[in-house]
Amino acid sequence: GGWFSQAKRSALSLKMLHVDHLPYFELWVISNVNTSASDEIHVFDKHLVIDLAEESGLHHGGRSLCGTKIQAIIYCLEQGCDKVVYMDSDTHVLRPFLSPMLAALDFYDVTGVFEGPPVGMAQSGLDPILSDPRNEAFGFELNTGVLGVRRSALQLCVAWLAEFRSHSKKYATVSSADQPALTQVLRHRTERVFPLPPIINFRPYTVFSPSGPSMPLVIHDHGPDSAKCHADITRAVCDHLQYGLRWK
Repeated sequence: GGWFSQAKRSALSLKMLHVDHLPYFELWVISNVNTSASDEIHVFDKHLVIDLAEESGLHHGGRSLCGTKIQAIIYCLEQGCDKVVYMDSDTHVLRPFLSPMLAALDFYDVTGVFEGPPVGMAQSGLDPILSDPRNEAFGFELNTGVLGVRRSALQLCVAWLAEFRSHSKKYATVSSADQPALTQVLRHRTERVFPLPPIINFRPYTVFSPSGPSMPLVIHDHGPDSAKCHADITRAVCDHLQYGLRWK
């Protein structure tokens, strides 16, 4: 159990499905504890012991620690990595995905999947635009649990960390914590972002929320019923997908 067991499973699934990439990348795990003794089959190439909370100036404890991933990405870029694909420990790779992410980073500074909107951002006071409920969709943001960045994005990541750190207590009250901080920073910078399809970072929690699937706001369809809401069809598709996602 624990986060490192999750991380090993995630890393192993990645390696098994990317044998052709293995000569060209390294798998690093960064933690404030030495995890090498628990890596019996040597899944990771490097075990880096760094107190990310101390390095990033964040509180030791609570959801403010979500910001430590930003420091981990900064560290990798500062070590000379041309491209970094960061993954949360609670991920699992089902099909190859690295190739399109790395290809995107040949042309763009950041790549990832958009999701949202987050819960609690409107109430945090961090974004006046979202205080208007009509602007809820403007809260769409990059999910940073599977995120690609290249070396040119180093200063963006530094600004992202500074934004999160300056309001860490408020961001900690938002469901996606560090993600809206990145959104805020991206508004005022020139780095380019390539949006990946949701299949590369599929999040059942955000797609199938407890309140039910989101209904379409705009229908784009040549069919004769395109003017309809398509609510029944949408519910049927989501019900089917939800059934398929149940663990057996």
